[in-house]
Amino acid sequence: SERLDILNNGFIPYCEAYCKNNDLIIAKHHIFMARKLELAMTTPNYRLMIKMPPGHAKSTYSSILAPTYFLGRFPKKNVIMTTHTQEFSDRWGRKCRSLIQEPSYKYIFNTELSKESAAVSRFDLDNGSSYFGSGILGNFTGLRSDLVIGDDWFRGIEDADSETIRQKIWNAYIWDLRTRLKPNGSIILVGTT
Repeated sequence: SERLDILNNGFIPYCEAYCKNNDLIIAKHHIFMARKLELAMTTPNYRLMIKMPPGHAKSTYSSILAPTYFLGRFPKKNVIMTTHTQEFSDRWGRKCRSLIQEPSYKYIFNTELSKESAAVSRFDLDNGSSYFGSGILGNFTGLRSDLVIGDDWFRGIEDADSETIRQKIWNAYIWDLRTRLKPNGSIILVGTT
């Protein structure tokens, strides 16, 4: 069954099921990316950077599929998801939360969204896992994470060309976000080339 295939064979069958349910085609570069993402989710202290042009589904795999798989597959784990602004981060949180609310998700992972914590930017699952989404310059005080995901920290070329903004983002990564990582935690960074 689909459930046993995902539980026994990992992230790629999960991605394939998502694509099938959403009339999407899974391409060779998606499989390659999914393999690397699975390594990041299952290997202690893994560091992964994904750089691709726009339109290659890198955010679908890294910012929707990876965190939802990780939270369902590994109970009591925490994800911090960051992007350039809180507003944009909430878009990813909303998509993750919607996927978790699908009946098939509960069937596959035997968990569901907690009724006590279900905000777009911060929610828990009944299996003890939690999700926190924020802009990269947000506040991470008091949080810990097994998996940190950073997707598109720059809003565009103007931000990327600004030495001031680059330095603010670098400092936020080094001094705020990275310090939230639990021992053996992994980091996935995603950007446009």
